[in-house]
Amino acid sequence: MVAETLVSHLLPIARAALAEARGPQPLIDIAAVEARIAGLLDAELRGLSPAQAERVLTVVHDQLATRICGAHLRIAA
Repeated sequence: MVAETLVSHLLPIARAALAEARGPQPLIDIAAVEARIAGLLDAELRGLSPAQAERVLTVVHDQLATRICGAHLRIAA
């Protein structure tokens, strides 16, 4: 219990120190990232049958949901 409390107090301090040590990070063009991902997905789906595209999209959906949940859990920690 003491270790968990200590970690919960020190973690934000450690993250801030690491971010400061890394220095300023380049800005990321989120719209460009979204466009590249959508373009890649469209290109991959283009030659598939509707059933194949549905299967691929289902797997991609599940992978995205897993990543979203994982990111949420990392932020909450």
